[in-house]
Amino acid sequence: VGCEYVPHDCDDDNDCTDDYCTAGACVNEPVECDDGNACTDDACGALNGCTHTPWVVEVRCDDGDVCTADGCNPASGCDSQPIAGLCDDSDECTDDSCDPTDGC
Repeated sequence: VGCEYVPHDCDDDNDCTDDYCTAGACVNEPVECDDGNACTDDACGALNGCTHTPWVVEVRCDDGDVCTADGCNPASGCDSQPIAGLCDDSDECTDDSCDPTDGC
């Protein structure tokens, strides 16, 4: 009777921490913002929490090879694939090839 139990206020007003009390002490652990998508930059802002900014694939994944299409696979990151038929001149008597710098 007459007892009061006021919980500790461990909220640090930072959306990048999980706040709680254990053994009488406040703990403010960093949150994990990794969304598992290799094609985003993951960050945390104290006022807005986790963000996942998509990459500009043409910039971030450019392999410098004009013979490939640059892309991003969410599981593995940058992925450049040869462009099918890029230098095909439809002449069976020629060997078609693409130079990584100059193209066809």
